[in-house]
Amino acid sequence: MTIKKKVLEDYPFRTELHAHTLPVSRCSEFHAEALVEVYKKTGANAIVLTNHLTPDHFVGRTKEEVIALYIGAFCELKECAEREGMVAIFGMELRFAENSNDYLIYGIDEEDVARITEYVESDLATFREGFQKEGYLLIQAHPKRNGMVDMPLNLLDGYEAFNMHPGHNSRPGLSSRVAHEAGLIVTGGTDFHHPTHEGLCLLRTKKMLTNSHEVAEVLRSGDYVLDIAGSIVLP
Repeated sequence: MTIKKKVLEDYPFRTELHAHTLPVSRCSEFHAEALVEVYKKTGANAIVLTNHLTPDHFVGRTKEEVIALYIGAFCELKECAEREGMVAIFGMELRFAENSNDYLIYGIDEEDVARITEYVESDLATFREGFQKEGYLLIQAHPKRNGMVDMPLNLLDGYEAFNMHPGHNSRPGLSSRVAHEAGLIVTGGTDFHHPTHEGLCLLRTKKMLTNSHEVAEVLRSGDYVLDIAGSIVLP
């Protein structure tokens, strides 16, 4: 038995850690039903919906409208996923007013959205000091992509080193090196927005992941591999 075959057998469950849907993430081409349809074909068991939450979402909307829109998109995905025997998991890609950096958050629930919106107009340091929730993880998305700002590493839990969005140079090697030198968690995801990109990077685990807290726990444990379009990476 080859090493790869053994890894695939030991880590059979596949989860997309980074995906977007309309109407919240206007950069995406997919509504919930279509997202589930294409991911079912990849063999993925679960999808973490990490829709954007940025200051732009509040232009012309009240805070209450933003919260309802955000949670509603997840509820729609959850319903579509359940019909197809898949699991939708709640996550977020958060941006603060201080710069154009994005941060993936795992280990949160829908009821946390209202509190998180209070920090969108602030900065990373203020959020890390003020937002308290046991066990959540904050991972800088595509940290070495053009336009990203290097942040104090002590404010981060991890780096999304293996962001596989084909439209960007996210410099995975450099990101991985920085993360390992700093002792950060290394993650990866498709950053799914567009047709034909589905499943380019899936998290493989020994057990099925069913909620955001389990995602945070397995990432913290380090007991996972990344499946990058059939190539296995041990982060």
